[in-house]
Amino acid sequence: MAVLPTATERITLPDLAYRPLRDTADRLEVVTVSRPNELAGPVRAFLRAGAPTA
Repeated sequence: MAVLPTATERITLPDLAYRPLRDTADRLEVVTVSRPNELAGPVRAFLRAGAPTA
């Protein structure tokens, strides 16, 4: 299972099915995971972009 943007539905592959999530807007939690000492700049930038702002 993966959470994907709606636009991904345009990609058609055999044995691949897209299903919408229902009633999850108030409960959806997004989590990122990386290695403790990640050095790759793009990975660090991605993690910073998703960091909590509050």
